[in-house]
Amino acid sequence: MSRRRWALRGSVALAGLAGLLAAYHYGSDLANVSVPVAEAREANLVISTSARGVVEDTQPVVMSAPEGARPTIAAIATPEQRVRKGDVVVEFEDEGLERGASPTMRAPVDGVVRLLPNPARAAGANPAGFAPGDAVFPGMPILQIDRGLGPSAVLELEDVDRAQVSVNQAATVRLDALPDRTFAGRVKSVSAFAGPDHRFAVRVSLEERDPRLRPGMLASIAITVRTVPRQLLIPARAVFASDGEPVVYVQRGHEFEPHAIVPGLRNDVDVAVVQGLRKGDLVAIENPSDKVHRR
Repeated sequence: MSRRRWALRGSVALAGLAGLLAAYHYGSDLANVSVPVAEAREANLVISTSARGVVEDTQPVVMSAPEGARPTIAAIATPEQRVRKGDVVVEFEDEGLERGASPTMRAPVDGVVRLLPNPARAAGANPAGFAPGDAVFPGMPILQIDRGLGPSAVLELEDVDRAQVSVNQAATVRLDALPDRTFAGRVKSVSAFAGPDHRFAVRVSLEERDPRLRPGMLASIAITVRTVPRQLLIPARAVFASDGEPVVYVQRGHEFEPHAIVPGLRNDVDVAVVQGLRKGDLVAIENPSDKVHRR
């Protein structure tokens, strides 16, 4: 058998991990085969539930159509328009108004206008906001005024995930429009009742400010529902199946040896190892056998 040699090319941080990565290169009959590895480490395992959501003001004021009338909008404030308390934000056509009803709606607070979607005006998952010419029904929400009291992210969870979430749990928020930042947050409220789609609304207040934040920005939110201390962790992608059983490939000198393990809890990135590894062991995060077979 030809002599094998390897060289440690360096180490980099795995995304979302503290594990060590290294690339081992083998000579002779396994020339140019590169196997990245990660170090088994002791750390807390953080388990979270994630969903998509949208940024809103922490305490927006929602303005709805007057009760007992079905008027048509004659004029309406524009999106992102800054208004002062008492400014006219909606004007109605006289026809459709009850006798004596005001043809205008005025802002009850200072803030920024955000038009709410009109499901009757446009089909699809994201109907457009209200506009002049739209007829409204009694009590229908038309717009909201964001008061700038602090941003929050609103998401919806299915009942299984909602059962794990409670007020004051920590969260992280990543915005599509601001990929360079991650915002820390905490669960502010959890709806006790499901909406029409059988999901529960959860509001996460952002603990950090950024002048670029705007209501309506789409976000990915992860809420920490459990932290398990002092677990032996490896990347989930380092666990492979052999005859239906979980195994890892441990680096021993110039070789990789398959080791059966007993996995424990896991999240989207890491898995805890109950038995079969020791702290500091280096495990392959790609199957070495596959790397050879693909040559």
